[in-house]
Amino acid sequence: MENYFLAGGAVVTEHLAFNNLIIFPSQLQVLNETSLWWFERTKQIVSNAVVSAPDKNVTIAKKCSVFPVEFVGE
Repeated sequence: MENYFLAGGAVVTEHLAFNNLIIFPSQLQVLNETSLWWFERTKQIVSNAVVSAPDKNVTIAKKCSVFPVEFVGE
């Protein structure tokens, strides 16, 4: 994952994190758009860091602090 920090937020791209897992050319676009779909539909329940998505492979988000909680599902 690549993170670029800007004055108004952070740009996060996923292309490095999944270099070894790419199955089809638009896989990263699908992952980003799926995340954005869920962020849009859950923003009334809980706020999120998404500021905008200027490209199908890019999300601009507010810089956040980590809340160290782990969930395990089986």
